[in-house]
Amino acid sequence: MRKGFEQELRAYNTSIKSYDDVEKLQEGRLSDSMEALLKKTAIAEDTPRQTQREIFSVQIEKQEIMRELQDEITGLDDPEYTSKRKTGTRLLVEDGDGFFVKRKGELHERVSLGDLMTDADYGINYYLDESMPRNIRKRYLIESAKSRLRARANKQIIANESSSRYTDKTKAEAFEKIGKEKKDETEVHFGLIAEKMVRNFLTKLTWDFPELSFDIEPVDIDRDMREKIDFIVHVRSRHRGVKVDVPEDHNTGIQFTINTTPENLEHKHEQIEHAERAPNIDEVVLVSLPASEFTSAYNEWNAYKTSGGPDRYWDVSTKEIIFRNVLAGVLPKEEIESSWQKIANAESEQQAVAA
Repeated sequence: MRKGFEQELRAYNTSIKSYDDVEKLQEGRLSDSMEALLKKTAIAEDTPRQTQREIFSVQIEKQEIMRELQDEITGLDDPEYTSKRKTGTRLLVEDGDGFFVKRKGELHERVSLGDLMTDADYGINYYLDESMPRNIRKRYLIESAKSRLRARANKQIIANESSSRYTDKTKAEAFEKIGKEKKDETEVHFGLIAEKMVRNFLTKLTWDFPELSFDIEPVDIDRDMREKIDFIVHVRSRHRGVKVDVPEDHNTGIQFTINTTPENLEHKHEQIEHAERAPNIDEVVLVSLPASEFTSAYNEWNAYKTSGGPDRYWDVSTKEIIFRNVLAGVLPKEEIESSWQKIANAESEQQAVAA
């Protein structure tokens, strides 16, 4: 997100927090000072005032998400607090050695910690009962809120950048196109779905195998457009606090595509070469995988919206291909090999238990 726009959102935040009539805000009835702020921002960003009104409305939603998160976390330690189960959420319980979705008194699909922390990106939300460990309930509340906040921040960026006359015409059209492809936070563009599948697959591995040396960091739509990065692989230094001649933490931007034609790959490489680059990114790697690795798994998942997301329908060999392809330019070959072996062994054990 551009620093200037980020500062303007902070100004919106301050204005919202200082207003004590929540009902009026939710009804869209703003104070004179808020209207003046919208006018000022519209001039600064060179957008219609209505665009800033829409962005301000989303900022109110973000504030409500944060307020709800604070209430829920506080309630974890209050024996008199009862968390309200929202419509459409799946009841998750701990039973024996795992977490399971519970329906009509019966246990159904097993949900890993990684599934739990990433399923919100697929529109799957859970209600964790008191059998679930407190630390996991808290972490889930935070990760779920972060997912909703990211979606709304992207909505704000798209609205602002697609209508601002300061945005390059080509980029403005690209922002507008993506805005049309996002309906109710559900992508209809399959390239975006495939990108999400890869990112979430790797993210859940970092939850399920905490010994892995990397983390996955999502980026907002602005960085995607300007830096040609879909997500970041952050490799943690193994020598923190030790004075040795080794690299510090390392950040690799991943640009992902399912269009594997030579012409597209050449075009993507050119885009990466000429893109803006944030100082915390060490390099950007282009990863290409054919759409066939994603379509059948996504369509099968989409029929039932099974917990765990579309990658639950990948076989082990497909997961290995994706794991190795993404991390080939990031981790040493020996580490990729040993890490994958741990993951594959765990997959085999889980399949044996399920059988």
